[in-house]
Order: sequence, then C-alpha cells, then structure tokens
Amino acid sequence: MLESMFNAIDSRIINLCPMALCDTILSDIGVSCPDTLLTGIGLATFSISTYDDLVDELPRDQLAIAGLIYAGSISTLEGIRLLIQNGYEEITPIVIDCINKNHYHQTKIVETLWKKPHDEKGYLDAICHTGYWVAIGLNAAIAYAKRSDLQSFVDEFSMCYGLACQIFDDMREIDDDLENKYADFYCDQARPGFINPNKSQYSHQETPRTCNGISAKSQ
Repeated sequence: MLESMFNAIDSRIINLCPMALCDTILSDIGVSCPDTLLTGIGLATFSISTYDDLVDELPRDQLAIAGLIYAGSISTLEGIRLLIQNGYEEITPIVIDCINKNHYHQTKIVETLWKKPHDEKGYLDAICHTGYWVAIGLNAAIAYAKRSDLQSFVDEFSMCYGLACQIFDDMREIDDDLENKYADFYCDQARPGFINPNKSQYSHQETPRTCNGISAKSQ
C-alpha cells in the first residue's frame, strides 16, 4: 500500500503545483531554482493530498486508511528533512507554517461546509485555506531569492489562484460531493430547495473575501 502511494507522488497536482509555482516565479525574476528545493517542497506537501483524500472519500478499508495517513506523514517528514539537509534552514519554517495553516483550515471546513449549506461568501471564506497551499512554493521561492518586496504580490496571487483552483475542483466533483454530503456552494445549487443559482446577488454582487490577513476582491 505504501509503495503504491509513493508511486503517485509525481502525479498529484496538490504537491506538483507548489513546485511549479516556485520554479516559475524564480525563473521570472531571473533566479535558477535548485532541484533540491523543489524536491523538498514536493515531498513536504504530499500529506495535503493524502489527508484530503482521507477526509473527502472516507475509505472503509483499514489498509487504505493507513496508507493515506502514513504515506503522507512519511513524505512530509522526509521533505522537511531534505530541506534542512540541503541548507534551506530559513525556508523550512516557512514551508511548515503554510502546510500547518492549510491543515488547520481544512479541519475548519469539516465544521462548516460538511455540516450545512452556505451562501457564496460563506463558501469562499471556508475555502480560503487554498491560499496557504498555493503560497507554499511562492513563499519558499521569494525567501530563497531574498525578495521580500514580492510578499504582497505573493499573498494576493495565492488567495486568488487558490480560490480559482478550489472552485474548479468543486464544480468538477459535484456528483461525488453530493453523495458524500459535502455542502459547497455549487452542491447547494444542485440541490432542489436550497440556493437559487439565478438570483442576481450570486451572479453580480461583489463580495470582499478575507482570511487571516490574506485578502482578495472578486472582479
């Protein structure tokens, strides 16, 4: 089971995206991105994917549960070890902080979206954890390049891109989410008697989004 989990590391968007964003922003500012940094980030973020699968899919097989928990934990610890071993002592706490904030807000989702339907603002506030996921690679990159002047850009981009990714994912998995009783905004629209998707307030009204200091405004 663990071997099959580890074989999936190079195909999971949740750990590939922070690597790609780290590499891209460094390339954009003319800094070469070392493979050792990308490897550490990719391994460290794998638990975000496995824990998400565990909560969302609720497997009944004990071996599957064990594989998701332990493969994610082993990978994350190995990624952190590699970051430290390769001299990224200042970057490692940044990566850990973003991962922990993502895990925290993922837990909050269980207390909100898994319990009751939400309007648009409630839904967007609940999924703000995706901003911390996107920020992992970007924050690591600007720390590596010593470009703290880019922090405000990273914060805004992380929130906006993270929300876009989660909205797309939720729209793509409406049938599964309805079956698992996950009450995101789009599932509510798919349920008769809940939210009317034709109401103008959901189509045209601008709603400020805020989440622990990271903010964005819908366009």
